[in-house]
Amino acid sequence: MKRIFSFFIAMAMALSMTACSLNQGQNADTAAAQNETTSSEKQAAQQEIPWDLRAIYPDEAAFEKEYSQTEAQIKTVSALRGRLNTTDGVVGYYAGFDEMSRLAGRLDAYATLQVQKDQSDSKAKELVGRVSNLLTRMSTETAFALPELFANSDSFLDKVAGDPRMKPYLIWFHRDRAESDHALPEREEQLLQPLYQMRDGAYNLYASLTGSDLTFPKIKFPDGTEVPADENHYAAAYNKNYSQEFRIAYYDAMMQTYGAFRNTLAQNLHNYYTAVTQSASLHKYGSALEADLAPTDTPISVYNGVLNAEEKTKPSLDRYFSLLRNSLGTTKLYSFETNASIAKDPGTTFPYEDARTLVKKALAPLGNDYANQLDVMLEGGAIDVYPAENKSTGAFAMPVSGTHPYILLNYTEDYNSVSTLAHELGHAAHMLYSQTQESSYGQNVSSLTSEVTSTLNELLLSDYMIQNAKTEEERQYYAAEQLSTLYKSFFTQAFFARFQEAAVREVENGGTLTADKLDELWLETTRDSYGPEYAVTDSYAAGWARIPHFYNGFYVYQYAVGISAACNIADRIQSGDAGAAEDYLTFLKAGDSGNVVDLLNLAGVDISNGNYINAFTARFERLLKEFE
Repeated sequence: MKRIFSFFIAMAMALSMTACSLNQGQNADTAAAQNETTSSEKQAAQQEIPWDLRAIYPDEAAFEKEYSQTEAQIKTVSALRGRLNTTDGVVGYYAGFDEMSRLAGRLDAYATLQVQKDQSDSKAKELVGRVSNLLTRMSTETAFALPELFANSDSFLDKVAGDPRMKPYLIWFHRDRAESDHALPEREEQLLQPLYQMRDGAYNLYASLTGSDLTFPKIKFPDGTEVPADENHYAAAYNKNYSQEFRIAYYDAMMQTYGAFRNTLAQNLHNYYTAVTQSASLHKYGSALEADLAPTDTPISVYNGVLNAEEKTKPSLDRYFSLLRNSLGTTKLYSFETNASIAKDPGTTFPYEDARTLVKKALAPLGNDYANQLDVMLEGGAIDVYPAENKSTGAFAMPVSGTHPYILLNYTEDYNSVSTLAHELGHAAHMLYSQTQESSYGQNVSSLTSEVTSTLNELLLSDYMIQNAKTEEERQYYAAEQLSTLYKSFFTQAFFARFQEAAVREVENGGTLTADKLDELWLETTRDSYGPEYAVTDSYAAGWARIPHFYNGFYVYQYAVGISAACNIADRIQSGDAGAAEDYLTFLKAGDSGNVVDLLNLAGVDISNGNYINAFTARFERLLKEFE
């Protein structure tokens, strides 16, 4: 039953952190962090907008009480052994497992959020360890279920599916049934627990190392400010007004730290992909990619469609790089400079209170009910806003059953910060709407559909900023920012997917992911994906070491699907289609109650073939021509 827990792991990493850190991967989730706040006034303000975890548990005693309830629920579910040949037994199992998962998800969120707030918090890490052990027990003590359930005849399983009590759990049941050919006997599943722990531990090690233990050298910005050359200041360093020499110096200084740990990070990534590939093989999947797509019924054509479309649009990418190089006034365009803007930043700052108002105005086309969901997030202790020592970089949204989601930001008053707020609110609204589903399983939002909701908000925000710009300089800047978002969300993620596929293939073929091998694969993929306009420094070869999403299955291609689907929805809303917003809310409320193709059909997007990507390429081409 390992895949039941993948939701908690994925959301703790998305990690969103749903959903979401692309630059430590070049995406809105981490691109938000820029200039470090230094004034005493702003430092004081930063202490005033943390999240409040008391909405989950008012105190430690409440946590312990629910921990005990979860332990008791594990016993209740495991007591159904031998009874899954009756309809009552099967219904009881799914209802009991659903409650157990709900409780465990709350425990996991409470512990994980504390660690993300402070990676040096030993007490919080102890809680994470306890919850991790509990999840292992859940998996071990319920390993009997799938083999026992699917030893029954198809006629019996059809009868179970027709029982009205199974309605809240039908998508779950159907997915289990579809995976029955990949189920292992109980004893074998139990023996695989250390493999799952190695997989999950690889991300935990990465997060701990990069979140609290790495020390980045300080670098002086052209304005005289001296700050660490780290992820939190990465976006700020690529201001087009700075010299190329400074941009190179910043990148090399940041990569110096990753490079010092490249062998450790390579071994860790090798361990992760070893666990992933071995698990897929032992469960009789043809590949790790096939195993990753199966739980959400995602056709391989969706994955391949992204890579095929990226290959066809390389001429447009070459033109974008040429534009950017000319805009920067350089003879070479280095990898990290693709984060710069084609247009000049007007230098507008956005205090957090102003950003809240701005985002709500931009998202008004989604309707009053959607605005009410935004208020749930913006008017309570649901968002931890500002950067802080030992706090995780980037941004994410995490669902919590029974209350609102939680958002982590590293807000720095620049436009990227505003865009990141809109992005994470898209995730959060999706999570809130999905709570209308009866089961906690149905309330889970798949990472693929969740990336549609976040990138749609980014598009609506940038369109609003373009339309309401006060000067031509501002309008060009916001248009350039949207062009950059399209590039990062599609082309960068397709590049990541190609690299990840090559790394996994190396392990599947019996190879070892040493630091040198990963450097080699990274450079090969760069040459294949980006062509002659793209230059690299020596330190660039270890760029793979910065990407947390490489520890989250084959996640990265989903950003490309998300931005393409979002372009379709945004076009439909902005064309005046009266039913577009209503269809979109229907999609949000559906949670994870169907496969991704059917769910996106609710929003009017058909991802079963690659034609939906045309809306992305048309938008990218339109903006590209404007700047040309």
